[in-house]
Amino acid sequence: MTTYRIAVVLLALNSTALANTWSVPGDFSGIQEALDAASSGDTVFVGPGTYAAPFVFQMNCKLISTDGPATTIIDGSATSASLVEMIHKNETTMLQGFTIRGADGGTPVSQDGTLIVGGGLRILAGGPVIDDCIFENNHSGYGGAIHSGGSTATISNCSFNGNSASANGGGVLIINGSVPLTNCTFTANHSTLDGGALHVVNGEHSLTDCVVNGNTSIDGGGISWHGAEGGFPLPVVRCSIINNEAVSVGGGLRGIVGRPPVVFVDSTVCDNSPDEFDSPWIDDGGNTLCICPPDINGNGSVDINDLLVVVAQWATSGPQGDIDRDGVVDITDLLETIDEFGPCEM
Repeated sequence: MTTYRIAVVLLALNSTALANTWSVPGDFSGIQEALDAASSGDTVFVGPGTYAAPFVFQMNCKLISTDGPATTIIDGSATSASLVEMIHKNETTMLQGFTIRGADGGTPVSQDGTLIVGGGLRILAGGPVIDDCIFENNHSGYGGAIHSGGSTATISNCSFNGNSASANGGGVLIINGSVPLTNCTFTANHSTLDGGALHVVNGEHSLTDCVVNGNTSIDGGGISWHGAEGGFPLPVVRCSIINNEAVSVGGGLRGIVGRPPVVFVDSTVCDNSPDEFDSPWIDDGGNTLCICPPDINGNGSVDINDLLVVVAQWATSGPQGDIDRDGVVDITDLLETIDEFGPCEM
């Protein structure tokens, strides 16, 4: 057993020692050539320039720009495919320091070829790292900039500007898995159906230190959250969700009655239209939430008329009297209405 362990350690050290670095241009004239040549653990450094997509990560390696996203562009004007694909790539895989722009298409999903996903980036399973990237003016059916399916990817320090989706997730669509988004900004993204900036479905995800500003959709102008029954809530920590607009409901955020809530911590949700959010939610402290849920008739004051609606819909699903959006009108809704009696303070 001792000999075996020594052999394993030596093999690991040898694998690390064999990791290579490559440069574009330099060792290779194009990014895909470098990705094809790279072995697991290698790093490909890319100099300033505009590079025509698409690119597919063949191995678990890092693709890093030397001068950052302002001067290193992945351009989608010559393809209808996802500009970058990461399929079953683990946490040693990284995309860092690029602008990904101009996608108009994506990848057909295997179950239904009419569903096109991931205009700028498609992630399937695995857990790659996406850092310090700009996604702008990308379009797809689902997930204009990024589509993540069943992954544990981490997305940090990225901005999403002017992306769009024919269906859901103008900026990003995440389904299943566990994806934290940290220090990201979403501006002027649009989806036709749900989630102008973000459409998040099932799984254990979170938003931390993010700004969602000026996005549009039919439902969930900023964010659309579809948590699974009995699943995890969606923590929104130190985020700002402002100036988003929905045609129907959930200007800032749209959830589903009776499903896991959004948990706000030290966050601001204000100036969204036609409402701030329409979702089960928990105020976990330090928030500025520009809402007055018990003001059911919208006259700027919680009064006897609002109280009568709660009483009339007692023990039903409401919906008007279900103040906390937990799926049933009960004592919590009654107490919140009584507690807020009088002019709304926002």
